[in-house]
Amino acid sequence: ADDRAGDVRLLGKSLAVQKLRKLLDRVAPGNHTVLIEGESGTGKELVARWLHARSERARGPFVAENLGALSEGVLEAELFGHAKGAFTGADRARPGLFQVADRGTLFLDEVAEIGPELQKKLLRVLQEREVRPVGGTSTVRVDIRVLAATNRNLDEMVRAGTFREDLFYRLGVIRVRVPTLRERKEDVPLLFEHFVARAASEQRRPIPETTRELERRLLAHAWPGNVRELEALATRFLLEGPGAELGSARAAPAGGGEAFRLEVELGKGPVLPLREVRQRLDKAYLALVLQRCDGKVSVAAKALEMDRTYISDLVKRFQLREGSPPPA
Repeated sequence: ADDRAGDVRLLGKSLAVQKLRKLLDRVAPGNHTVLIEGESGTGKELVARWLHARSERARGPFVAENLGALSEGVLEAELFGHAKGAFTGADRARPGLFQVADRGTLFLDEVAEIGPELQKKLLRVLQEREVRPVGGTSTVRVDIRVLAATNRNLDEMVRAGTFREDLFYRLGVIRVRVPTLRERKEDVPLLFEHFVARAASEQRRPIPETTRELERRLLAHAWPGNVRELEALATRFLLEGPGAELGSARAAPAGGGEAFRLEVELGKGPVLPLREVRQRLDKAYLALVLQRCDGKVSVAAKALEMDRTYISDLVKRFQLREGSPPPA
């Protein structure tokens, strides 16, 4: 199957990726809102770009915004624009991303992170296809396709009352789940070679040779950071050589340590969904590592041999604080 859409590539030969491509090929031509779900680092923005590149809007702009990266007040002005004098420093009117993406695609990442007020305003825009700039008195019509993404369980958030049900259904007209790297292990060597070659080209370095031992370790690794972690490891392999990377690609230890003891404790209680057990273990172990690293995310990421952005995302999702103890 063709893995290319414009300049966007969705690499992989696994059954999981083949199924994903088939679904995306059906979804891309329409104008429906799509909710892209999956763990952090699985490539949700890549999927969004693939959908845009194969849509009738491919000649229009593709605009992406991370909704978890800005405060709600700043984000509202960023999305909807603002009128002149709307707030201190607004010396001129400025269009928002909904207007910038007109006749194209707007990708809203981490959509689960916005609060109730912005959820309400986003719902209105999706229903009416018009935006009211902050401080403005009139609305502006927009012709866009909205793609949204989240690494959280919106079904559970709706049941808990932290995410609007009507917005959930408006965003999830079509839902696409991006598989984890654990579900497509056979793609790991191909992706690794691709990332190494790309990094070598960008940095004008020769491509180092890989070994069977390295491939074995790559396939044995759990990849909690998914494709993002693999890409970071490929860059380190290029810079540091195969010796360093063999250590970085090791699998998680089978026993010992606080995380293993927590696993045993969980086993004594009622049977829990595996997803919830993994999340508890991840949160407990990350809290312990942060303690040992004086709450410094960059130091913890280096110790865990993980991408800093991925660890920062986890810290935010688990609401961990500097020196916070592991959960009971």
